[in-house]
Amino acid sequence: MSTAFGPYYTPIRAKCDVENCSQPLSAELIPDIRTHPATRYIALALTSAQGKKGTPTSILMHNVSARHSAPQSLNALYNVVNHQLFGQGSMTTARNVPMHVGPFEQKMVSAFRRVIFGIFILLPFTFIPSNTVSFMVRERQSGSRHLQWLAGANVVAFWLSSMLFDFCCYLVTEALAMIIFVIFKRTEFIGEPKTVVASLTLFTVFGISSVPFSYVVSFFFSSPFVAQGVVLIANFVLGFLWVMGEQIIGGVKELETFVTRTTHVLRVIPSVSFGEGIFTLSGVELANMMFPERKRPNLFDKLEFVEGKFRGGIGTALIYMSCTLVASLFLLALLEYARIQRVKWFFTRLSCCKRKNKKSSNQNADAPPSAPCICHQREANMNIDASVTREEEEVCRNETGRIEDCITLQHITKKYGGTHRPALDDLSLGVHKGEIMALLGLNGAGKTTAVGILAGEVVPTSGSAYINHLSVLRSASRSYVGYCPQKDALIDHLSPGEHLRLYAGLRGATDKYIRKEIPKLLDALGLTSQKNTPAYSLSVGNKRRLSLAVALVGGTTSVLLDEPTAGMDATARRQTCAVVRRLTRAKSVILTTHLLDETEALADRAAFISKGKLRCVGTPQELRTHYTNDSVYTVRVVFADGCGVIDANCDVMKRLRELFRTSSSTEGEECVLEGVVGRTVTLLVQQSLSQICSVASNIREGGLEGLPPVVQVSATQATLEEILLSI
Repeated sequence: MSTAFGPYYTPIRAKCDVENCSQPLSAELIPDIRTHPATRYIALALTSAQGKKGTPTSILMHNVSARHSAPQSLNALYNVVNHQLFGQGSMTTARNVPMHVGPFEQKMVSAFRRVIFGIFILLPFTFIPSNTVSFMVRERQSGSRHLQWLAGANVVAFWLSSMLFDFCCYLVTEALAMIIFVIFKRTEFIGEPKTVVASLTLFTVFGISSVPFSYVVSFFFSSPFVAQGVVLIANFVLGFLWVMGEQIIGGVKELETFVTRTTHVLRVIPSVSFGEGIFTLSGVELANMMFPERKRPNLFDKLEFVEGKFRGGIGTALIYMSCTLVASLFLLALLEYARIQRVKWFFTRLSCCKRKNKKSSNQNADAPPSAPCICHQREANMNIDASVTREEEEVCRNETGRIEDCITLQHITKKYGGTHRPALDDLSLGVHKGEIMALLGLNGAGKTTAVGILAGEVVPTSGSAYINHLSVLRSASRSYVGYCPQKDALIDHLSPGEHLRLYAGLRGATDKYIRKEIPKLLDALGLTSQKNTPAYSLSVGNKRRLSLAVALVGGTTSVLLDEPTAGMDATARRQTCAVVRRLTRAKSVILTTHLLDETEALADRAAFISKGKLRCVGTPQELRTHYTNDSVYTVRVVFADGCGVIDANCDVMKRLRELFRTSSSTEGEECVLEGVVGRTVTLLVQQSLSQICSVASNIREGGLEGLPPVVQVSATQATLEEILLSI
């Protein structure tokens, strides 16, 4: 061997006493390959091996990664024989001349490339469902979808219009794909009339089925970015990688059953069925060329798995996508119906329980009293304000509230899962027509929950809610409600003018109203210059103004404002408050805010809510009187320069406190020092306003002995903020 081949071939001597000596040869080659620095390409077992019939047999082995190793190994065997027969110097040289590529081979290569090209067509179509899902989740997350429903949008019309728009967008993509097929002469899709029909049918059915399927999937996500990423990856893995993989691993006998059953399940996903259809159309031309005598299948035949290969047409894909379309529409209707009926079921159940409890209480009126339960004892021990009791009696006297009330809450309780304390605890409240009711409280008090119940966003655990004496369950009550949520529920690419026209139309406004009132509303809120600007380009303050305008447009009679001036500067907030006051004179308004100066400027009445319970309700002045005293004022006296050092025990302070005392005092002091800052003295005085003004007038004249000159005297009552913090 070394004489015949020189240093490039290393002999391995192994005893071959069996019929096939490839096994011991392989056993010798494996460790040699692992340790030898050079790469092994061929191995020979010469004629000493005996075949089954006793004839000498030579065995050749070659490295399949080297394209020419097989003929090279055969040539090496011939050289060994030549050397033995003719002596040293006899050598055969092998030459490789590639076969000429004829028309048939060219068509085969082209057809194979088209199959690969057809597979990669799937990639751009995997993005379409992810974008659809992302948009629907974003619309639900922002609250714009609920706001449209609250304005009177029909559920069926909403989904049908969304489907029509998304399908039209898909048709544009489909048309562009067909144009590309024509430009690049992709005959596997547009070669013959029947191929064109099959391609158009496959692409169109995929679009029709993927849109409602994406809508159903959107219900299971709360973040548009997560939804887009998950759907995109799932479509890529299942619609692209799985379709390619099933063609490869389907030929493995051990995995044939697994591939078949898994494929049957995954075909309910439109992208998987679409991918199989594309692969089928791409492979038909190649199969016809490789097997010219085979029976030409109908492109609409079912796809079957035979002998490890898929055979047939796109019929199976069309059937699965059609079934997915019907199932998606059914599930979409079921999910939407469940969302609406969830609210109705809760309210109906609670209403029945309410009537049952009322009937039970009437039957047991004459029964001997029993020991009260723990919760009743706790409620009895609580210090319930008289204004709360009076409000509850008046609101709950009639089934739908007081006649003059446009907004009514009766015994509303809301408990969230995982918490022991209810967000709202037996809240009863009514808002008159033309009245602005402010809900005040710290974070977590339950203000937003109360507004959400009236807006239909939150389902109460118990109680009833009415708008214009219509239950919030009835669709007729929705057109009366204008809602400005805490988070701007705007559609990014609509301008302020388009927003107002949309919501006015949903609330049934006429064209005459739209042309006349919308410009006025835009002007009143300072949005005229921004009326054609997309919502995503508006500043934070202008977005809040637009949300407020959406709540007011369309003739709404009940308006829910959840922190309408959040994010505005002081000037814009003051202007907005003035506009709200002017535009809601004939409306019932519920306002939640953390800015107590807004409450004093806007609210006719205010309600303090703490830990879900109504603590007090009344006008701002009534609340001041209740929690402080009608005759308790904070008096600030500012002395002129040069008055010297003023402290709590100086003669000036003693003289000043004597002036604000009266001889009729019987309990405690009527003048308490609150503090001294520089030349400013703050006193808490319990007197009538006329008495305080009389003393202040005397001080200002500078004629009182023992007091230096005074620059300013002011008297104010406790603010709502101070009262709220004290509660």
